[in-house]
Amino acid sequence: MHADCTSHKHPYTAAYTLIEIAVVLVIIGVLAGGVLVGRSLLREAALQSVASDIQRFKTAIIAFKVKYNCLPGDCSNATDFFGTDPYGCPRGGGPTGTCNGNGDGYISLLDVYPLFYERYRSWQQLAYSGLIQGTYTGVSGGGPDWVALVGVNTPASTGVGGGGYMLTYMGYYNYQPDAVFVLDYGHAILFGAQKANDINSTPVLTTQEAIAIDSKVDDGLPGTGHVIGFPQGSYLAPNCSTTSDATTSIYDLSQTGKQCPLYFLMQEF
Repeated sequence: MHADCTSHKHPYTAAYTLIEIAVVLVIIGVLAGGVLVGRSLLREAALQSVASDIQRFKTAIIAFKVKYNCLPGDCSNATDFFGTDPYGCPRGGGPTGTCNGNGDGYISLLDVYPLFYERYRSWQQLAYSGLIQGTYTGVSGGGPDWVALVGVNTPASTGVGGGGYMLTYMGYYNYQPDAVFVLDYGHAILFGAQKANDINSTPVLTTQEAIAIDSKVDDGLPGTGHVIGFPQGSYLAPNCSTTSDATTSIYDLSQTGKQCPLYFLMQEF
């Protein structure tokens, strides 16, 4: 009598070989590396968009000055071109029209009523003229009169999420040496981020990103050239650079997280 040969068969057990496991790990590594590279390229493109935005704004401001013989926001006869804000000047914020500036040739920084509104009206008038895209209220974003809101009364960055721009005249800005370098800034565009309800000089870039932008379009130093960072110890951005001396400061690459807003000096129009 023959024994049932099937009783001696062992059930088949599936298992991965070392080679198969290695192949899977390689594939996972390639995919993960691709994701990281993709993210890096996207961030690099976003940073490049900042320089493109600044150049576009500068070109628009120059074109505005040629066309209207005044600077946006500062024009003493802006209402002749764009109509008058139906809600009143300078705080109105109506759906149409604008308000006149004082015509002194400066888009004012001063937090003195009503001159600080020139920096909000500047974006509104550039948009009215068709030289930049967007719709801007021309007035403070609410609360304190200096509140600038990204995409509301100031343009948003086209690439860096949360980033926005503020245009103003700073001149030889030496009355706040604990805030910025003591330099002749002249007219400048600030690139910062919105914090709570204000864009006012809030860090939007890591120090590594700040030096990447600065090096691409300027000298790579926070205190010289036409791209300016913030001094060490500034109450606005204390860890952006290594010293408060514009001639010796470098970006503090030992820092992590968002540490730097940037000023782009217009070098006058």
